[in-house]
Amino acid sequence: MYSRLGIPVAEEQLQYVVEKHDWENIPDKRKGAGKPRRKATPGGWREDLTREQATSVESITAPVLDEFYAD
Repeated sequence: MYSRLGIPVAEEQLQYVVEKHDWENIPDKRKGAGKPRRKATPGGWREDLTREQATSVESITAPVLDEFYAD
């Protein structure tokens, strides 16, 4: 992601951040239902958002996605 956005970062720094935030390295008392850190399920948004909410998110995020990910 940093490379795609043109943000310089040292490999060691990226490795540190990835390991720090790895699900397995977060203490149990800081993760889970009702806490800020929850394990995501790919496509889970389909169950969590109404069609109207999904449409709203798509319309709000589309310009940002187009700016950074359009080829």
